[in-house]
Amino acid sequence: MESQMSFAMSLGLSIFAIGLLAAIVSIALLLSSPGRPRALNRLLVAGGLAFAGFLVGAWLGADYFCSPTDAGNLCGLGGVFGTGPLAAGLGLMAGAYLMLKARRIAP
Repeated sequence: MESQMSFAMSLGLSIFAIGLLAAIVSIALLLSSPGRPRALNRLLVAGGLAFAGFLVGAWLGADYFCSPTDAGNLCGLGGVFGTGPLAAGLGLMAGAYLMLKARRIAP
């Protein structure tokens, strides 16, 4: 179980970093476009997706890592530092995609 937890933590932080980079690039592209007031709304949507993804990912990860009887008292860290950032990174990527898709549609 410890190897799964360490893999989840390294993968989760990597995906979160990639999602954060995608969100920063899409925000930079939005700020260079003429419709700046819309950028704040899209940024809030991306942040909301990331926050909701973190909560759901941390909850599901903690439930998974704490399900064995010999899990120990630090089993929830796999959810907080592993699957939580993984889901938050995926939420940031989805928010960045939605921001860039809306940029292509808007004149």
